[in-house]
Amino acid sequence: MNQIKLRKQNKLLNLTKIFIFIMLISLVITSFNGVEARSSKKRAELKEWEILVALRKNGDIDILEKWDAEYSNISTLQRAFGEKINANNIKNIKVYEIRDGVPVYLERTIVKDKQEEGKYHFGKYKGVYEIGIGTKRGSNKTGEYYMSYTLSGGVEKYKDISQLYYVPISKSNKLKAKNLKIQFVGGDFAGEDAKLEDIKTDEKNFFVNYNPKKGMNVNVSFDQPTAPEINISDFETGVGVEFRYIFDSKLIKDVPYTNENENAKERIIKEQENITKKIEEENNKIAKGKQIEEKLKKILIYLIVPVELILVLMAIYLRRKRINRYKLETASVKEFEYFTDIPNETKLNILKISVFSDNLTTYKEAYAASFLKLIYLKIIKIEDDLKREKKIIGLFSKKEENKEYYKKFVINKEKYEELREDKTKITELEIKLMDILINSDINEDGEVTEEEFKNELKKSKYQNIISEYDSSLEELKNKLKEEGYIRRKIGRNIPFNISMVLASLITVTAAFILNTMIYVDIFVLAFGYVWIFMVPLAINSLESSIEKYTEKGLQIYYEVKGLNKHLVDFSMINELNETSLIKWQEYLIYATALGISELVLKNIKEKLPEINQEVFDENSISFVDMMLISSVFMNDFSEGTISSYGNTGSSFSAGGFRRWRWRI
Repeated sequence: MNQIKLRKQNKLLNLTKIFIFIMLISLVITSFNGVEARSSKKRAELKEWEILVALRKNGDIDILEKWDAEYSNISTLQRAFGEKINANNIKNIKVYEIRDGVPVYLERTIVKDKQEEGKYHFGKYKGVYEIGIGTKRGSNKTGEYYMSYTLSGGVEKYKDISQLYYVPISKSNKLKAKNLKIQFVGGDFAGEDAKLEDIKTDEKNFFVNYNPKKGMNVNVSFDQPTAPEINISDFETGVGVEFRYIFDSKLIKDVPYTNENENAKERIIKEQENITKKIEEENNKIAKGKQIEEKLKKILIYLIVPVELILVLMAIYLRRKRINRYKLETASVKEFEYFTDIPNETKLNILKISVFSDNLTTYKEAYAASFLKLIYLKIIKIEDDLKREKKIIGLFSKKEENKEYYKKFVINKEKYEELREDKTKITELEIKLMDILINSDINEDGEVTEEEFKNELKKSKYQNIISEYDSSLEELKNKLKEEGYIRRKIGRNIPFNISMVLASLITVTAAFILNTMIYVDIFVLAFGYVWIFMVPLAINSLESSIEKYTEKGLQIYYEVKGLNKHLVDFSMINELNETSLIKWQEYLIYATALGISELVLKNIKEKLPEINQEVFDENSISFVDMMLISSVFMNDFSEGTISSYGNTGSSFSAGGFRRWRWRI
């Protein structure tokens, strides 16, 4: 690639992008959670018109939506069943009864009340009871059978385990109709006796022959859907009457008793439990869906919408400020003498790269102090006691305990005046900064202590240094752009913006479509519409602030990163307790790449003459000889290795590469 995108360290911009992404995801989740909740409710309510409207508990009518089934007007019906209900289509409402948790359709409609105008109630319908005669449940060895479900056809079709009543009768196998009493316990006919019609018996007097292998059925027609109570006045234990409610008279048939009927009840009960469990699961889904909807509404109202507003304002702010600062590690330059002659061009490169610093004011001051250190290296003398300190960081070292002196820096005015005359060795910015420092109050005695300098930083005069520093960086930044080191990203990220707008439109459209199945809060729709305009604004604001290095600018960046590594790692090398051959080898490689290898070798011989006696390998090649060989070798490829200084995957040692890691 011709352009390499810099890693942007500004956390505000990155967090803004993350928030925008989270907000889009939250909107999608809001919609689909609502779909799940509402669709679950629809499944539980059966189909469009076949809605469950009545629950019967112990003979009492309990209407969904708290609707009074017996007497109600159109408005309450509409409240219960929807706005489509009117006097013409009210007959379309289908009524279901819950029997053991299973909704069973009752052939019953809602009709007008004859006595009170404008009122409606459930119309009566004709149901059928089945009476089966059999023995008590028990072991077949004792001859005790309970002839449940003698009508297997009705059982298999309805899969309904209705209320069963077991009533013992006489062992004489005779039961007279006058002794059989069926009485209602709830509903419109509570307390009344059921009328026995069309009793199929061998005798008019309701006499039934008892036969455990063949079931006899007695059909009883009546006008009440509520399950009755059976009372028999004259009976003995051992034989019983089974009473079961059948909803469709067409299913009533006289069929022979078979062994298959013995397990019918267990099968139906098991199936009943499964259906009940499914209904409970659906109800739980509905309840959970409602809870999710409430939480999401609160999130939309109290969190996402305010955050959205904040992000829009933030995007506008960032667009105006055009924050283009990038992070750069600043070298901590130490007191080595051969650093005093660092080429002026190298220092200029440091200034060039410092354009991309993203530090705030407090860090900028520290950076400026570090920059001043490069100037001090040309014009100040460090005292001998300071040279012995091993923990020198930046401009000053940390004050150690039990030390009675401050580390002092003596400004050499004569050397400064000499440098000032030679414009090839010092820049205009350096002259301005040093003039400010030399003319300040802290230079009255010719010495500058750490405490004095720290105090000076707090004064307004130091702000002049920062101001000069900032203006210089801005000038250099513009110059770098003119020279092709930096290229601003031109135009907008059009494909991304278009995709975000389409995503917003799709989200809002989907919300309207899903509104037929779910309840979409007005905040959701408004939120989706705002996305259409907010996302391009925010993204454009962020993208417009991004700049890239050209390949030429990137090479300078890597070169200075290599210089930083060189200064930090090797500035204290002459103070090692024990000579490290590997460290000196690595140091020379960096020095060679920077074009100061001859100066380094000269200083090595002068400062550490004993190192010439060190043996590098079994062939007794002196260390300096080895270093010279490495220097010649490195000069051939130093230009190609400069870009490796900033690479996290490469570094080198004495002709071979060694892994280093530092940030770019």
